[in-house]
Amino acid sequence: MKIISSLFLALLMNCQAAWQIRPDNLATELFELENFYKNHKGVVVIFWQSTCPCVRRYEERVRKLYEKYEPQNLAFVYMSSNSNETFTQSQAEYKKRQMPLRLIRDEGGVIAKKVKAQGTPTAMLINSQGNVVYMGWIDNERREGESGRKAYLEDALKEYLAHLPISIKTSPMFGCPIR
Repeated sequence: MKIISSLFLALLMNCQAAWQIRPDNLATELFELENFYKNHKGVVVIFWQSTCPCVRRYEERVRKLYEKYEPQNLAFVYMSSNSNETFTQSQAEYKKRQMPLRLIRDEGGVIAKKVKAQGTPTAMLINSQGNVVYMGWIDNERREGESGRKAYLEDALKEYLAHLPISIKTSPMFGCPIR
């Protein structure tokens, strides 16, 4: 019942669907991200689209994660994979919002398809060898301090930086579809 309520709430808020993602080894597929993960302890990729209300709701939380973990030598990037918006359109909206993360293009959604990312804002943590060690939602739509909050991405970041196994490698998520 709780899952159905969460799905209904997400649908009401214009987030269209839920998915379960399975991480995969991407070392050969992430050529464009290679400089990020090879020159840092890892890279956090957030699939981003300018018109998604879910992305907009998460921008401040992503900014806080960036400010907290980027100094610990983790790279953060937004990835634009949608074919229904040009990269020029994405960049214009991105600049208006004054985002600190770098925005990169996944032309044709090649990386999104490879990892089976179907929605935004899907988060992916890639280690320095190019392997996805976490993929899922940033949190369960609860803000810091709220009862029942599950900080999926931040928990994965803490475990990763402490050289511990990632306890939750993937999470269910809701979001706008990547087309």
